[in-house]
Amino acid sequence: MSGYSYRDFEYDANCLYAHLLELRKKHPPQTVLDSLSSLLSDFDPNQCQSLVALTRIVSSEWADRDFRFILNRCCYILINYWWLHPDSRWATTELLDILRKPPTTSAYSPVTRKIRLLVQQFTQTEQFQALLERADVLSCSIEPEPETVPLGSLAHRYPYLYPHRLLEWDTTELGPDAIQRLQKEKEEQFEHSLQRYALSVFRQTGKSDAVESAPNPTLLADLKLDEALQSFAGETEGLEGYRNSVRTFLEKQVPEARTYGELKDLLHLYLTDSIRYSCNPKYGDHSFNKWLHEQLSYIFPQRDDEPPNPDLLVQTCDRLIGALIASPNRQRNHFVFIDLNTNLGATFTIGLILKLVLICCLAKPKVRETIQSRLAMRVAVLVKHYEDQIRSDIKWLVECLENWLVARTIHFGQGSPSGWARLFHK
Repeated sequence: MSGYSYRDFEYDANCLYAHLLELRKKHPPQTVLDSLSSLLSDFDPNQCQSLVALTRIVSSEWADRDFRFILNRCCYILINYWWLHPDSRWATTELLDILRKPPTTSAYSPVTRKIRLLVQQFTQTEQFQALLERADVLSCSIEPEPETVPLGSLAHRYPYLYPHRLLEWDTTELGPDAIQRLQKEKEEQFEHSLQRYALSVFRQTGKSDAVESAPNPTLLADLKLDEALQSFAGETEGLEGYRNSVRTFLEKQVPEARTYGELKDLLHLYLTDSIRYSCNPKYGDHSFNKWLHEQLSYIFPQRDDEPPNPDLLVQTCDRLIGALIASPNRQRNHFVFIDLNTNLGATFTIGLILKLVLICCLAKPKVRETIQSRLAMRVAVLVKHYEDQIRSDIKWLVECLENWLVARTIHFGQGSPSGWARLFHK
C-alpha cells in the first residue's frame, strides 16, 4: 500500500481496539462471537471503519510480524470485560475455539484468506498458549489430578499464582481487575472446601458432633493434609501456634536487640530453634544453620551497628524469603530449599517461610499484600522452571505449593486464624 506508514498501522490498530471496546459494552458475548465467526468466513470491510482498518493492517508489510500482538490485545479486551461479568465468562472458551477452528469453507476474499492465515499462525504462539491457560483456570475445578500431568497444568489450583502467570501477555487496562476478582473467588471456594474437610476430620468426636464427610481439596495425602492443618492452625513447636510464636518473638525478643547486627542474631536463633521440633532435630547442625548465618551476614552489613527498626526487620525477612525460595539459577540456594524439603518435609519448610511472612505482617501490617505478592512471584518463577516436569517427578514442589495454599488460607483467608485454631480445642 503506497504511502501507508507504520504510524498509520498503529493508528489502525487503535481504531480496532476502540471498536472492540465499544462492541463489548453494546452487545452480548454471543453477538460478538457471531461477528468474529462471520469475519473469518468472509466479511465486507465496508460494514464499518474498523473493518477497513483491519483490511489495511493485514495487507501491510508489518502484518506477518505484528498482527499476533494486535490479535492478542483484542482477545484480552474482550476476555477481561467478560471476566468482570460472571455470566459472560463462558464466552472465553468459545472465542478461543473460534480462533483454533476457523471455517472450513473457501474464502473468496484475499483479505479473509490472509486473516485466516494470520490467525492460524497466532494459535501457534506463546501468547495463545497463555490465553488457553486463562480459559483452563475458568474451567478447571480443584479435583484430584493424575501423577503424570505436568506441573504447568496444575497452576490453576493456586490462585496466589494467577497475577504472576496470567498477566504476562495482557496489556489491557482491565486485566489486573479481572484476575484479582477470579483469584478472590477461587480462594473463597478453596477456603470453603478446606473448612468442610477440616470439620469432617477434626470434629468427629461423637454422634452429636458428627459432621458429614468431605473430600480432601488438596493434592496432599490425607495424613499430610491433617498434619499441615494441625501445624498451621493448631499448636506447633511446643505450646504456641505460629502467630503467637511470632508475637512473642516481636514483643519479647526483638526489643532486646540494641543494634541491627544483634537483631539478625536473634532472628537466626529464632528460626534455627524451630528445627528442634522437626522430624530431624539435628538437621541444622550439618549446614543449614551456617548457611542461614551467611545469608543474614550479606544483608545490609554496613548497618550492623545501627539501631534496629521495623523497616529493617521487614526488609531482612523479605531477603531471607528470597534466599529460601531462590530461582533455580541460584543453584546453591535452590539446593538448600530442596534439601530442606527432602529432610524436614514441605510442611516444616513452608512453616519456616510462614514465620518470615508473619513477622513482616505483624511488624508492619501495611506490607501484608506486598510481601505475599513478592513471595508468590518467587514461587511463580519456580513453577515456570519446572512446569514441563510431571507431578510425580517433583513431588516436593507440589507439596510446597499445596502447603502454602493451606497456610495462606488459614492465616490470610476470609476466616480468622483463631477460628481455625478452635478446631483443635474440642
